[in-house]
Amino acid sequence: MNKEISDCALVQVRQLPLLERMKYFDGLSTLDRETIIRKHKKCLIGREKRIPFSRIAIM
Repeated sequence: MNKEISDCALVQVRQLPLLERMKYFDGLSTLDRETIIRKHKKCLIGREKRIPFSRIAIM
């Protein structure tokens, strides 16, 4: 269940150290940030659908 989804927008970014991640996001335009967030939300929804009882755990 902890396996990363291969097309997740944040897989490579999350592997960077925290300071490098902050610098990376500071360098992005607002549109780029919104695009990454939108893609990541799709990734999370896909992961949620695969994990049984995930909606119960959120409540």
